[in-house]
Amino acid sequence: MRKKYWIIMPASALLILSGCGYKSEKPTDEVEQTEVSDVHNARNSLDYLGIYKGILTFGNDSGYSVTIELKEKTYAKMVVDPEGNILRTLGSYSWNKEGNTVTLQGNNGQNQFFVGENTLFLLDKDGKKPSPDQPGCVLRKE
Repeated sequence: MRKKYWIIMPASALLILSGCGYKSEKPTDEVEQTEVSDVHNARNSLDYLGIYKGILTFGNDSGYSVTIELKEKTYAKMVVDPEGNILRTLGSYSWNKEGNTVTLQGNNGQNQFFVGENTLFLLDKDGKKPSPDQPGCVLRKE
């Protein structure tokens, strides 16, 4: 009886393994490449939506009180000049291709702002950042 088990056991194991559909495949050197975008920028990494306030100065003036609210696709801007006159602007904005600068489009022209952590830096007409020691170019998020 024991002899039967020694013959039946290996034969059964062979049948079971051959019936599992096991295929021996040689590994290939071809690996499927998928492109993963791992680019971090202000647009996809920062919580930039919200209200920003600050005093922007131009030349020798005493400064303009500026409030900008960035929403999902639009903005609202309120500027109070040194004499107390108020200018309100509503419009849309767009991002540059690097995802770090927004351009506010409105009926009074365009303004570009570099988007930082809880800050907007007013850029010059050529899209360049102000020097760190230049006052009156930063709006801070509330």
